[in-house]
Amino acid sequence: MMVDLGQRTCSCRLWKIEGFPCTHVVAAILAKKDSVYDYVECYYRSNFFRKAYESPIFPILDIGKGLGSNGSAARVVLPPITKRPTGRPPTKRIKAFGEGTRRLKCNRCSVAGHNKKTCKAVI
Repeated sequence: MMVDLGQRTCSCRLWKIEGFPCTHVVAAILAKKDSVYDYVECYYRSNFFRKAYESPIFPILDIGKGLGSNGSAARVVLPPITKRPTGRPPTKRIKAFGEGTRRLKCNRCSVAGHNKKTCKAVI
């Protein structure tokens, strides 16, 4: 992978898309002995979050009336009607990007692809 810390680019383009360093960039930053936090975009930092919410947000008091600006009835958009799917919810975890599966290795015969319980080797 090609990483340019000065231009803030990586050939996988995840740094540009997500705004925080990918694994390739983190490795380059640590090799340079810099702080990884210096390479994170400003909108992921806590002071940016605090600045965004420093002014109060007031609720709209007359939302229940349903009147538009000219006094006529406004179109009120309701949330979609959703129905829970039937059956038990899935419990299998969704794996992260780049996370692979570990191959099984038998403890009896030391061959990959099966485990001790399903081993058919003669010992």
